[in-house]
Amino acid sequence: MMTKTSKLLNTPGLFVKDAFKNILGGRSKEIINAVNTTPTVETITEPPLLKYDNEKLNIHLIVIDTISDKIKFKESLVRYQYRSIIKYTNFKSLSYISQSIISNNSDISVFKNYSEAFKNKIRNISPKRELFIFIDLNFLFLKKVTNKDFISPTGIPYTFIKNKKRNIDRVKNTFAEHFCEFDYNFSPAEKFCCVDNMQLCHYNNILESVSNPHDYLFEFLPISNTMTKGEQSIIK
Repeated sequence: MMTKTSKLLNTPGLFVKDAFKNILGGRSKEIINAVNTTPTVETITEPPLLKYDNEKLNIHLIVIDTISDKIKFKESLVRYQYRSIIKYTNFKSLSYISQSIISNNSDISVFKNYSEAFKNKIRNISPKRELFIFIDLNFLFLKKVTNKDFISPTGIPYTFIKNKKRNIDRVKNTFAEHFCEFDYNFSPAEKFCCVDNMQLCHYNNILESVSNPHDYLFEFLPISNTMTKGEQSIIK
């Protein structure tokens, strides 16, 4: 059996021929193996929906005083509503928008109008995202509520509706003036609104186009929530 050295000395032509054969043969095997090897394909999955820890989200309650001071039972109603708030809720803060209500509790803020509340309470929170619940003095909590009753697991505030019927004429012109065509066939829940501070800052200038703050808070904002969230909007 000839070694590689003796082959090179005695039959150089044969050595070169065998060398090329081995090189080509080895390379051909590599090529064949490369072709036959199935490439590894990584499976691309859709990222999961972002989840919020609702229990850590700050939710503030603001009560709108819409009752005339001439109504005799107003003082009693304020006390009765306050008891329901203390008993059934655990909001981060409680504020009132009223010309006549006076608070002796340093933890409860009272603002003369919505503009004052926006300037001193709402606007200062941004860019941190927090939630605001607006109710009027006729709204009472009758059962225990937590954060999950107002916002979905993906962080979208619920839009509560009273029933399905025709558009609300009082805010319809406002939508036509500021937005593209948007159709809706429901009425928001009376005296209740759930919205985050980002939306409140975004729409604040539109308040001048709405006839009064009550329509803005309890009709315009709930409807605009469903419009801006599109298919993600959650209506109850």
